[in-house]
Amino acid sequence: ISLKDSADYTAIVVMGVHVEGAKYYVLEVIRKHITLTDTVKEIDQAVKRWNDVNKAKNVIRIVGVENVGYQQALIQQLEEKTDYDIIPIAPKGDKYQRAIPLNAIAERQRLFISASVDKIYMKELLEFPPPPNKGHEDQVDATVYAYNILRTAV
Repeated sequence: ISLKDSADYTAIVVMGVHVEGAKYYVLEVIRKHITLTDTVKEIDQAVKRWNDVNKAKNVIRIVGVENVGYQQALIQQLEEKTDYDIIPIAPKGDKYQRAIPLNAIAERQRLFISASVDKIYMKELLEFPPPPNKGHEDQVDATVYAYNILRTAV
């Protein structure tokens, strides 16, 4: 884990789905250079925040985490410290290939992004894929993973 400005970010995406009509909603995006401990806290706070907003327990029940490198420790920490269903995600293909299904729902106007999501997220989505060594795509990857979880869970 690196907290340097040049390092990859930790990206957390809260996404919802309206089953009828298969519409997907990006509700919140968190993008930070943070430690493992702070990542666990951020995920836990996001889950609690959205469960409180919806006035229901367990609206968010699934947390997906990329199962590579340090994220394996994150999975272990989340399993120990929370009661969410943790889904380890093994990346398949490159980031561009993984984003194709997300692009398809966006083109069909079934992807909606909250107005509260910052401009950096929108810029990253619109400029994906970035030129080699010229940008980050952590938020795109996190959005793809959230979409895939919802698509298969519903």
